Amino acid sequence: PQNVQILHQMLNNGEYSFAIATNAREVFQVIGKRLPDLILLDIMLGDMDGFEICKRLKANSRTAGIPIIFLTALASVEDKVKGFKLGAVDYITKPFEDAEVVARVHNHIQLKKSIDMIRQYNLELTETIEEMQESYMQLQAVQQQAIKEEAIEAMENLTVSARHEINQPLTVIQGYLGLLKD
Repeated sequence: PQNVQILHQMLNNGEYSFAIATNAREVFQVIGKRLPDLILLDIMLGDMDGFEICKRLKANSRTAGIPIIFLTALASVEDKVKGFKLGAVDYITKPFEDAEVVARVHNHIQLKKSIDMIRQYNLELTETIEEMQESYMQLQAVQQQAIKEEAIEAMENLTVSARHEINQPLTVIQGYLGLLKD
């Protein structure tokens, strides 16, 4: 509770809004209501350890992209490596320095916002590409239809021209035959 109070005071500068959960059940309830941009997670919780919470959050596609910073008294290399292998983006050991925590939180939130912005741009770019491909396909279809129509018109013109070219000498021959007959 004291660490939560200290963190609350450190981060309560108006730049961030946050929720506090003291056990796994509360963590999942809070996340169920609204996805956070960042989770500060202690490893030693009452009902489930932070490693298991992290593992479950990273296994869920809805919450996998939320950066998790472990903030804990467990300082062994094994614990740190385990935290990173489970998907944590950072690991801060207690006792912690206020400025360090604020800087790391700020950096990871900015990084998350940048990643979210890139994802949004990629989504918009993908949609634009799909729209352009659809327009291209429609344009190709219209172009092919126009080519077919032009080909048909050209064939008709050629047929009329050929008929005229063939009929003209036949008309002359018929005229001479008529004269010969008379």
